[in-house]
Amino acid sequence: MRPLDRRTVTGGLDGDGFRLAHRVRPFPGEIRSGDQAFARPCTGGVVVALIDAVGHGTQASATALRVVALLGAHLDRQADADLPNLLGALHTEMVGDRGASLTLARYHAATGDLALVAVGNTVARIVGPTRSHSFLSRDGNLGHILPQPRLERGRLAPGESLLLYSDGVRSQFDLATLPGRHGSPPDRLCALIIQAYGKAHDDAGILVLRREREVSDAAPYAPPA
Repeated sequence: MRPLDRRTVTGGLDGDGFRLAHRVRPFPGEIRSGDQAFARPCTGGVVVALIDAVGHGTQASATALRVVALLGAHLDRQADADLPNLLGALHTEMVGDRGASLTLARYHAATGDLALVAVGNTVARIVGPTRSHSFLSRDGNLGHILPQPRLERGRLAPGESLLLYSDGVRSQFDLATLPGRHGSPPDRLCALIIQAYGKAHDDAGILVLRREREVSDAAPYAPPA
């Protein structure tokens, strides 16, 4: 295992019944990363995203941070925005930029329900003690080529985690090889995965959202389209 880069950016967010953390490590020798994570609390849960801009370094970082800013502005205007429409709007606004891959998900704490859209080579997986499930992404590049967005749905059981990560992390890694595995706190799990499976020739970014427990007193929820 390589030592963690000291320029690695970390962060976290705890909500009602869930814990969330992310970790972004620049391409070795660079200060800024083209991988960025996003998390915004919403009614009953949280909206999360993982962005991987084309290339690495300062220009890629600027592109990824632009996606973060645009996404935040859209959610400021409409917190419950339809995810496929939101992805389409981001694509239109990014025309002329260098392009990026993006996975965007909304999580509801009361039910564990997930709604997710993606374009490009970012990866979304549910992992837990008894299963691993990968969501499908669509080939494309935000701002350049966007196929018809397809909404994916899933559900986290208590103790399961949603992992969003860039192609700077080896895709189908085995958590069973890591110390602590599923029981590690999300911030620790992010660090372990980047350290063990981050590629030496690319930026690496990951976001982990874990459902900790049932939330019984939240309002009923109908997932948005």
